Amino acid sequence: MTRERAQSFLEERHIENILQAYRAFDDSDGFARVATLEVVRRNDYSLNMPLYVRPTRSDANGSDDQPLEAVLAEWQASSRQLRASMDELFATLKEASLGR
Repeated sequence: MTRERAQSFLEERHIENILQAYRAFDDSDGFARVATLEVVRRNDYSLNMPLYVRPTRSDANGSDDQPLEAVLAEWQASSRQLRASMDELFATLKEASLGR
């Protein structure tokens, strides 16, 4: 899944993975699980994904065993993008309130 600002988008490869899992109708570690009605019933009919599919270690950070420095750099870049987006939002809101 690709994230841009506060939105997420499925890329073609993600859609293909979902389609393959659907057609296989089989469990796939960290991705899909075929749950019986009884299992869903035991979960109070909740279809919340984490109840059925546990993320694998590589799913948790989006790659296979990235070095801490790389993960930290990604987090810092993401934080800078968030700050820039928030600054832009606050400037727009301030400008809009002055126009009243």
